[in-house]
Amino acid sequence: MRKWQIIASIFSWLILSGEAKASDKIESDDLVSLKEAFSLSRESWQSADVETHFSLIRPEAKSMGTGGVLGEMLQDVDYEEVRNTAKRMNEGREYRIDDLDFNIHGSVATVTFNEIGINEDNGGIGAHIEQANNVIRVKKPTPKFPAYEAGIRAGDLLTKVDGVEVSISEESGKTFLDYLNKVKGKTGTSVTLTIKRGEAENQRIFDVNVTRKQLHSAGRWEERVAVSQIWNRIDGEWLRLHEHKTHITADLVDLASRLIEEVWNKGDLSVLDELCAPDIIRIVPPSIGTVTYSVEAMKQSILSWREAFPDAKATASKRGMIASANQVVVRWRFDGTHQGEYMGVPATGKKIRNSGISILRFVRGKIVSEYAMWDDLHTWRQLEVDPPNRNQEQSY
Repeated sequence: MRKWQIIASIFSWLILSGEAKASDKIESDDLVSLKEAFSLSRESWQSADVETHFSLIRPEAKSMGTGGVLGEMLQDVDYEEVRNTAKRMNEGREYRIDDLDFNIHGSVATVTFNEIGINEDNGGIGAHIEQANNVIRVKKPTPKFPAYEAGIRAGDLLTKVDGVEVSISEESGKTFLDYLNKVKGKTGTSVTLTIKRGEAENQRIFDVNVTRKQLHSAGRWEERVAVSQIWNRIDGEWLRLHEHKTHITADLVDLASRLIEEVWNKGDLSVLDELCAPDIIRIVPPSIGTVTYSVEAMKQSILSWREAFPDAKATASKRGMIASANQVVVRWRFDGTHQGEYMGVPATGKKIRNSGISILRFVRGKIVSEYAMWDDLHTWRQLEVDPPNRNQEQSY
């Protein structure tokens, strides 16, 4: 190779090397601006700053939620409605992101991550309240929790919260969510509720001071999703074009399978300590008995069932399980022989088969509630015995 060719080659390499370094710098700047846009998009949604949030989304953007419905983001947007939705979704909720990855290809980028949203519901009075027209009504106080112990009952109306008149209307600018947030609060603090009970001459209006406490695990909420976003850079600005969310549920299905196989079929009750929250709520058909409010009570219930049907076999395939958000619905079948006392009825030696469903709710990898339902009358018909009379009040 001639000397001038060598010099030209070196010169070309220097130029290309410089371009590569410049390109790296441009890509690095793009990455920084993409991360800033991504963070601002999340922060504005969680703070209900919907104007800023939508300014980071392209007009033709689409989003596919966990329900599989594809929606257009900026078509006929009611900003106030969206703002209230954002407040409701994010109030008292914490989010954590794992496996965050940014991948830029020219003017298009993909952002993928796993997100965990959890509402610890740290402080409250332990009552379901609802909006009824322009007032707030107590739907159901939970036994053993502050509202119930303070004497608040289903059907009571809340007319004031800490002395502030309840007025839900466009004129007042107050929504149900505004008052709900005043009822909730830090564990150990108190709230004064003015209660209206009854009508006409039977009407009573009185104040109740309720100390908020840590609510039951079953009152907590969790959602885990895998998120994939596509962003587009236009005139140096990153805008989101598409978002797709999918629930992460495979591990919850595995835990539900362990409950069936290891606890119900093998009788290893110690596994419940690993699978369940200590204060798990378990609801069964009213004819079976009272609702249980702890893992220890659940153990006794399962032990009693297995003593009555020692050859019990529960069958539930993963294909028969439906998982969404933090819930797993299990379709199961039960086979067993009545060889021990069952609800006060001596062994009959008869074989039974029944089927039902269980709805399991999970938070932080623990079952916090189970709603199990089956046709208990069908069991008694197979045993050819009249069911015992259990006229007792049930607490749900």
